[in-house]
Amino acid sequence: MKSVKITDVTHRALKILAAHVDEQQQQILERLVVKEMTKQTPYIVRQGDVLLERVASIPKGKKKKVPREDGRIILAHGESTGHAHAIYEADAEMVEFENGERFVVSESGISIVHEEHGKIITLGGVYRVVIQQEYSPEEIRNVTD
Repeated sequence: MKSVKITDVTHRALKILAAHVDEQQQQILERLVVKEMTKQTPYIVRQGDVLLERVASIPKGKKKKVPREDGRIILAHGESTGHAHAIYEADAEMVEFENGERFVVSESGISIVHEEHGKIITLGGVYRVVIQQEYSPEEIRNVTD
């Protein structure tokens, strides 16, 4: 039996509904679905090699605000394609600690956009950013798109 992720079912259902509702109604439906999904504990979303884990708050410690590139927050650059996992919401902010750990904060929620993946929508909150890594005999390295 083939395993089906809830997000796959959700995206298919939204595509069907999109043909029958306007853009504003579709956005409302997407937010309602996301609201139900975030009731899961822990709430984790993944797009390609980028994973976001919802956390209660940003840890204490020395951190810096990560600047935007062309008006967007870049979660990860694609090494081989030149594409990027990006957030465009104006109220979103990403901070980085000295150890490289990064967190994204948004009151209104975020949409993670990438040219080769479906858009991922979350509700407002704090999310820890994790880049998938792979092992090779030479080193442990980030996965590249």
